Amino acid sequence: MCRREEPGRVDRGDFVNSLGSHTAQPVHSLPAFHLCHPKKMQWVLISTLLTILYAQQLSFRASGQRQQQGNSGESAANSELHQRQELCHWPCRCPPVPSCSPGVSVVRDGCGCCRMCAKQANTTCNEAEVCDHHRGLYCDYSADKPRYERGICASFRNVPLVLKKKCLIQTSPWTPCSRTCGIGISDRVTNGNSKCEMRKEKRLCYIQPCQANFTKILKIPKGKTCRPTFQLAKAEKLVFSGCTSRQIYKPMFCGICLDKRCCIPNKSVMITVQFDCPEEVPVKWKMMWITSCVCQKICNDPGDLFSELRLL
Repeated sequence: MCRREEPGRVDRGDFVNSLGSHTAQPVHSLPAFHLCHPKKMQWVLISTLLTILYAQQLSFRASGQRQQQGNSGESAANSELHQRQELCHWPCRCPPVPSCSPGVSVVRDGCGCCRMCAKQANTTCNEAEVCDHHRGLYCDYSADKPRYERGICASFRNVPLVLKKKCLIQTSPWTPCSRTCGIGISDRVTNGNSKCEMRKEKRLCYIQPCQANFTKILKIPKGKTCRPTFQLAKAEKLVFSGCTSRQIYKPMFCGICLDKRCCIPNKSVMITVQFDCPEEVPVKWKMMWITSCVCQKICNDPGDLFSELRLL
């Protein structure tokens, strides 16, 4: 049934709800006409469709702006979360070259600036404080997600220990040092190798320095007749057969006694020393590193193979 619209009258159908919005937008009132007229009915439909499309466009724009603001806020938070600390600074300002513990390599830091004592296994590391690559270590950052800024020195691979069932390991004692002062050599025979073959192993030994005046400088505690161990005042590079160690060392030496007793190594560990040789390739030597000495009356001559024999 057709009816005539009156000017200024607003009907419920004249409001179009915007998508995603709670605000209703009224449609402008049209002049009075008969809705049953075909041409006028066509204009009413076109006007209504345009209004709906315009409302949808406004809704989509508002939704896109909210999403863009959310993404920008999230990216800002992520950038703040993943911002790495600057550990390297230029120009380089380096402290004196450190004196590292025995067996610890002196390497250049991750910034390419200064010499440092390389980080060892299971110690913290970062971009500047690098691990000891001479021992096959690298900085594992996997536990520091998502920053990946601080890690732990770990080994590239753990080689399993394979025990040969048919190989009974036999090892002779180390021979006495070939020199009573300065760097000498001691050796032993062992089959502790992959082929279970008896082979001779050699290592360096350093019982006492050859400085003539060290006995005068060395002070024995009051009331004592012996000083089992001592160290020189300064660390120094080791020299052996014309080759010089890359690092400086401060070895522990066996001391002296006021009576006829002599001091010999009691406990020691094995370290590896790398030497640079003129006009030759660098070489590595195993070396006995003394940790304690004992003073006793039996003083064997290192060069005498029959010093332990006794007449019946």
